[in-house]
Amino acid sequence: MSNENLESKRWWIAAAAVIIQLCLGTVYAWSVFKKPLMTTHGWGETATQLTFILLMGIIGCAAAFGGTLVDKKGPRFVATIGGLLFGTGTLIAGLGDQMGNIYVLYLGFGVVAALGNGFGYVTPIATLIRWFPDKRGLVTGLAVMGFGAGAFFMGQIAPAMINSFKVVQTIDGVEKITSSGVATTFYIWGVIFLVLVSAAAQMFKNPPQGWLPAGFTPSASTVSAADSFKFGEAVKRPQWWMLWAMLCLNVSAGLGLISQLSPIAQDLYKPLVDASITGNDLVKTLALAGGSVVAISAIFNGLG
Repeated sequence: MSNENLESKRWWIAAAAVIIQLCLGTVYAWSVFKKPLMTTHGWGETATQLTFILLMGIIGCAAAFGGTLVDKKGPRFVATIGGLLFGTGTLIAGLGDQMGNIYVLYLGFGVVAALGNGFGYVTPIATLIRWFPDKRGLVTGLAVMGFGAGAFFMGQIAPAMINSFKVVQTIDGVEKITSSGVATTFYIWGVIFLVLVSAAAQMFKNPPQGWLPAGFTPSASTVSAADSFKFGEAVKRPQWWMLWAMLCLNVSAGLGLISQLSPIAQDLYKPLVDASITGNDLVKTLALAGGSVVAISAIFNGLG
């Protein structure tokens, strides 16, 4: 393939990477699903929140393993597996809500989808760095911004979908939610994730050995930065542990807030709602307000 064609191809790969990150970033909107699940099934705060804790922990482990797998199997294979797992896990999570079984929710969203998310997250970044040695900061920034944008869109769309699919019945004169709407929402998005992530993954391929963009000559500092250590060598260096600790503390603080953002926003907004809005209308109003706050947070997360 000519250098001109490779130049064009790398931008298509970048577009595919952003699509994948948009899908994967929707997990940051978890908090908009939390309250409907708790209200419908009577699940406790700690038990429901464990879903997100599992999700984040397994994403981290899967990303670490996925990076090694990319080197061995190639980015297309790993990203495709990630898409299949992420979509399937979301479908299983929907089944957990439909069955009223929190352990199925753990399995689907907290384990299977998390594995897919970790594989899918690390692959675009690892691939883009190889294709864009001249624009590493730009393309990794675009990929990470795509992840944040995914939460923005889900934060806006999911509350409306949940309210639309929710089933409320009057039993003995009392309104009762018999279906949270989360299951149908997860089913729809699960299929979308299966198709979009797996399809976009087919664009991924490493550049030819020794290929460089036209007119780009790596500087001595770039070549030095490209040198890598094996994992066993890296963990023996204090810099590795300092970097790990810094990232762990930084991410933990942000994720702790993100995981509770919608319920917090709803609690703060509730006293401001007109007293004439009650029952299911109040639930819808608060859910949309919570989703809006999640979306606003996602904008700043992506820009940052």
